[in-house]
Amino acid sequence: MLRDAGFEDVHEELFTWPLNTWPRDKHLKDLGLWSRENIFDSIEAWSIVPFTQFLGMSLVETHVVQASARTILRDTSIHAYWRV
Repeated sequence: MLRDAGFEDVHEELFTWPLNTWPRDKHLKDLGLWSRENIFDSIEAWSIVPFTQFLGMSLVETHVVQASARTILRDTSIHAYWRV
């Protein structure tokens, strides 16, 4: 789309953005910390409606799943990341 808009020398560069603090690299570890904290702050907003209205879970069940997700995100043996 950028080329179609007239831009030249367009290239794509993908980055690894960790979801927790598993990387050894200080910069990536910081990104992972920020990413994890952002997910912690928004996990309820992302999941309340889909889990309760579409999956039919109770609010208590939804909170249990959210707590489990937070526990998993703290586990640095899981090397999860976004490709951005």
